Amino acid sequence: MYSVNQADDVKKIDPLDITQVFRKTLLILWNTYGFFAQQPKTSQLGSLERPTTTTHILDAWLIARTDALITAVTTDLDDLNAFRASRAIQAYVTDLSTWYLKHSRNRTDESFLPTFGWALQTLALVFAPFVPFFSETLWQFLRTEDDVESVHLANWPAVEAVDESLLNEMEATRGYVELALAARSSINQKIRQPLRRADLVGPVIRETLLQIVQTAINVKSIDLTTGLVPAVTLDDQLDDDLRAEGLIRELKRAIQGLRKTAGLQAGQRANVRLSGDHPLWPLIEPSLSTVEAATTTSILRTESIGEGSVTVESIKVSLIIE
Repeated sequence: MYSVNQADDVKKIDPLDITQVFRKTLLILWNTYGFFAQQPKTSQLGSLERPTTTTHILDAWLIARTDALITAVTTDLDDLNAFRASRAIQAYVTDLSTWYLKHSRNRTDESFLPTFGWALQTLALVFAPFVPFFSETLWQFLRTEDDVESVHLANWPAVEAVDESLLNEMEATRGYVELALAARSSINQKIRQPLRRADLVGPVIRETLLQIVQTAINVKSIDLTTGLVPAVTLDDQLDDDLRAEGLIRELKRAIQGLRKTAGLQAGQRANVRLSGDHPLWPLIEPSLSTVEAATTTSILRTESIGEGSVTVESIKVSLIIE
């Protein structure tokens, strides 16, 4: 109700509005928490205090982004502007899920989970005036023995100085990624297909952020030239090595899809059978061990495959559970 329109406008109960807010905010946040809860080291974290040091640029950005959220919501609520405050929270949930978590899923460094957990717990505090029961549930799952027993008994989070420089650089980083993905779409190149090079024009960003861009848009090398109007140019010329890398990624995706369809749990092993000829097979075969490791499977090439297979280019893929 707060986020649909201004507080002094007419309010009408619309099931569609409720559904949209649930899907775009509450469900996304719950799934984001679910990823955090599934991590094996989560139970060992202890108190989710504000991180004092970080080893990863994404964690430093999330701290700055959370500080900006606290500042914005505090100011808006002091001004009795619930509409603007709720919209700020919705934008933060989107950033947390579609940017921070998307680019942190495979991280194993020590600063990831403590920073992630602190951000979730801080969000529960800021969200509490708007969705008291949802926030309380989130708080109960996150809280430790050092925390008060209810989110509604906890102190409002302190406002810290916001690292505006990092926020601006990350905004530019995301802009480069969006432009590159649009460029890929225009030349019909899927993100799983590595490309040779990307040339960027626009504001300067630090090297660690350039690495995020390079990984996100899946290119082998990247170059940035200072300019007023951001732009991205992709080298879309493919050789056999690049095509083979793209095919390996497609095979991984296909096998993961078969695992999901079969209802396999994480870590549960299965056998994969591949059949069919492909001109890049000599380049693909040496990399099958990496596919096995990534998909928890054992792969064997056979002459023929039965029902239930999927086709990746000319290669048929089937999953066997023994």
